[in-house]
Amino acid sequence: MANFSRSELKYAYYTWNKSEGECTNVEGFPDHPLNRIEGYEVLSFINRFMATHNYSLTSTFERIEEAIIARVPLDRRSHKTVKEWLETRYLSECI
Repeated sequence: MANFSRSELKYAYYTWNKSEGECTNVEGFPDHPLNRIEGYEVLSFINRFMATHNYSLTSTFERIEEAIIARVPLDRRSHKTVKEWLETRYLSECI
């Protein structure tokens, strides 16, 4: 299972208002909004996504983070729709 930490995130603009435990308790990819600027929420999402797909490389982690921040359209708001976009539009081409 992927278990990257805060230090692996390359973008510096994250807020850290939620607790890590609050974000790691999310199961699966729910239909509620993914806060793309909340560091622990993004970190938890990436770790879950990588575990789901058996990814483990740091370079993959970095590509997923970059995609969430810079490529996933803003109308993809929920964990579920971000996951679906990553699976169909981006990662199949890059990983």
